[in-house]
Amino acid sequence: MMITDKEKILLKINARILSLDNSEKFKDYQEKPEDDFRLLTSTTYNLLASTVYNSDRSLMINYMEDVAIARFNEGFHAREICDLLDVFNEIITSHLFSTKDY
Repeated sequence: MMITDKEKILLKINARILSLDNSEKFKDYQEKPEDDFRLLTSTTYNLLASTVYNSDRSLMINYMEDVAIARFNEGFHAREICDLLDVFNEIITSHLFSTKDY
């Protein structure tokens, strides 16, 4: 389901992060060039989907360790990175629960 609905879910994630209502919360993400931002969210999403599919949390953990250093070097604060992951969690979980066939 995460692969099938990837574009729908990513649209929601990107819209939430880029929303003017979140201009302070996601200031650094909103200041990234659009192509870089979309690549970042798409890569994070693909890795998360692979992590779920393979039941291997180490994929995501290793990626986040690498990304965290790069983001800190760009001036990001830990809270902004965590908030980004919270958006992924909230939107993906909500989407999956709303479309799950029981």
